[in-house]
Amino acid sequence: MWFKDLSEHEDLVKPIAEIKPLLEKYYKDSGRVIFASEYSMLHYRYILPLKQITKQTKLPVKPTNLRVLESDIAGPIAFHEVSLVKNKPELFETFMDKRFFSDFNNAVLRLKSKEKDETKGEIRQLSIPALNVDALWLHYGGGKVDKFVLIREFDLKDKEVYDENKFLILLNDLKYKMGKMKGQMGA
Repeated sequence: MWFKDLSEHEDLVKPIAEIKPLLEKYYKDSGRVIFASEYSMLHYRYILPLKQITKQTKLPVKPTNLRVLESDIAGPIAFHEVSLVKNKPELFETFMDKRFFSDFNNAVLRLKSKEKDETKGEIRQLSIPALNVDALWLHYGGGKVDKFVLIREFDLKDKEVYDENKFLILLNDLKYKMGKMKGQMGA
């Protein structure tokens, strides 16, 4: 595996079992049978508020929650978000957006294509809700430059794999453009 495994957090996925009957019913109603599923791609999600995006932006150091991909032999079933409270984990959200599964997979493949050496990074997800931006973040620590890719591709340049400096410039650019649109956005 080319990224660090966070399987030590498997105790946090226990609340997912509560939603399994609903997932199975949903998929059965849509004509898909769920086979023996497994959890993979455990990764931390970090949230960066819009007001923290400045020329001196620092990436968040504390994760908000843990994301888990559930899949079976037919492919992805759901993404689950769970709390990081070990003694009482909670299920925050489950979503089953097929387009997001595809976009997420493409982002992972773009990151992997840039990973040439043996250093394993930790896959993280960085969300900036006010900008409608979700990015995969390959974090190394120890001085190696982190890599970022946008999960949802809005235009051709979104396929780029960014280093931290270029990614922060992109976020500042998006914030600036959003500021110029002020008053033009409706409810």
